[in-house]
Amino acid sequence: MSARVATLLKELADPGWASLTTVGVVAETIAAVTAVHKDYVGEVKKFETLDKASWDEVKSLDLANHRRLCNLVAGIVFGFAADAAVRKSTLAPVAQQDLEIYEALRARRKVLDIDPSTGEPIPPVAPSPPEPVV
Repeated sequence: MSARVATLLKELADPGWASLTTVGVVAETIAAVTAVHKDYVGEVKKFETLDKASWDEVKSLDLANHRRLCNLVAGIVFGFAADAAVRKSTLAPVAQQDLEIYEALRARRKVLDIDPSTGEPIPPVAPSPPEPVV
C-alpha cells in the first residue's frame, strides 16, 4: 500500500498535473497525504530496525511452554491421583484456558466447502469442546 501511495504522489507531482494539483483543497490534500506518508515510511523504517524474534524462536518458546504445562498437568494428576475434587479445582485454570483457546479457534472464519451438485455451501461440522482433565 505504501508503494502505491508513493507512486500516486510521484504521479501527482508531474508538471502535467500542475493545473489540477496546485489549486486550493487539492494542493492541501496532496500536502497532507505527503506528510502522513513520510511519517508512515519513517515509522516503518524504525520498526524494521528493531530486534525481533524469529518465527523459529517463537515456536521454540511456545513448545517449551507447552511441555512445561504438560509436566504441570501430569504432576497434578499424579500427585492427586486419589482426589478427583482437588485435581479438578487445581486444573480448573488450565481447563478454562483450553476452553478459551477452543472458542477463539472456533470463531475464526473458515472457507466453506461447496456442494458441487447444488452450489450451496456445506455447513462445517462443529467439533465437541475438549473435556477438562480430571
